[in-house]
Amino acid sequence: MISETPTQTKLPNYGGQAVIEGVMMRGKKFAAIAMRNPAGEIIIHTEKLNKIYQSKIMKIPFLRGLIGLNDALVLGMKALTISANTQTGEDEKLEGPALFFTFALSLAIAVLIFFLIPASVGQAVEKYLSWKPWIGNLVEE
Repeated sequence: MISETPTQTKLPNYGGQAVIEGVMMRGKKFAAIAMRNPAGEIIIHTEKLNKIYQSKIMKIPFLRGLIGLNDALVLGMKALTISANTQTGEDEKLEGPALFFTFALSLAIAVLIFFLIPASVGQAVEKYLSWKPWIGNLVEE
């Protein structure tokens, strides 16, 4: 009989995403972006991650998910912005109000295309063609 509990090896948190002409990789303490500039050279940008990812707050399930989602969105947008700025050259930078406006407009268009238009079409079909929702047919039976 074995009385010892097996030790679990903790796997490192690695991940990444594609950026314009390159890739972003996220490790435990750093994030790195490798991208090709218009001249064809590989540019590497590294950035130290916030300490919150290694704190005890990351052990709380709901908060861990919120922080992870925030990490994915913020770090991903930052990586895409850095790669876009690399592709446009030194004269043009996408940052500040222009970046915020671009992000807000993109989000508004996505909500319109994927939520509001389909919901409006569904309501119009129900109202003008007198179709009941499919779940309503199941409840009546």
